[in-house]
Amino acid sequence: AGAIPAPATSLFLKELFMTHTFSIKEAIVFGWHKLKAHSSLVFGVVLTMFALQVASNLVEKGLHDTAIGVAASIVLAVLGVVLGAGMTLIFMRLAKGEHTQYSDIVPKLGLVWKYFVTSLLTGLISLLPLMAGALVSLALLVPTGAINFSEGAPADGSPVVLFVLAGAIMLVALGFAIYFAIRYSMARLAVLEGADIMESLPKSTKLTHNVKWHLVLFAIAIVGLNILGLLALVVGLLITIPVSVLAFAHVYLKLKSHHGHN
Repeated sequence: AGAIPAPATSLFLKELFMTHTFSIKEAIVFGWHKLKAHSSLVFGVVLTMFALQVASNLVEKGLHDTAIGVAASIVLAVLGVVLGAGMTLIFMRLAKGEHTQYSDIVPKLGLVWKYFVTSLLTGLISLLPLMAGALVSLALLVPTGAINFSEGAPADGSPVVLFVLAGAIMLVALGFAIYFAIRYSMARLAVLEGADIMESLPKSTKLTHNVKWHLVLFAIAIVGLNILGLLALVVGLLITIPVSVLAFAHVYLKLKSHHGHN
């Protein structure tokens, strides 16, 4: 009695210890080799993205709270969406061994729109658990006086158990947020390959089935790789960012091949 249900335990162990369809090391090495093989194209794309970020920072600092600044920020934000989709598309084609060129950094408008909406939708789905957790926590803490917004600080003598409970709720919410982020992590790449927006969600669900824990480890490895790039006087990001995107595309293609998608 009180034991974890056998089916749930079995599913957890299966995801954690199963023979996975991709290797984290292989994916990162793949990204590195693709970077070296197509260095001029890759660095051209990445430097374009860095230049866009620099321009955005300059506008934010130099034209803050001005009409020109607002207009420039909107233009740069739209350009960021377009070029972001283009960069991912180029790296996807490189991962597939297909021909691509720098001009592909500006994809067709319809593809950019689907990529943007899919990114927005999957991001919103991932944030919903955190939003719900925050609302439940506030509903628990505010009426009991544990938090007093008028004073800007927790009320004196607030029951510790309420904060512990609120913290537990937020921890569970974070777990669900990570789960949905991993579950729908492949949707954007599916859209770049021609899937419709709503079609990309079940496609991603199928691709990530039984490999979510391994994808979490992959995400941790990618974050660690880019932290190293950041520590290398930021210049290292010129290498770690494209390697990361190429590695992610490789993982997507591996999962797609495993599930028999053509």
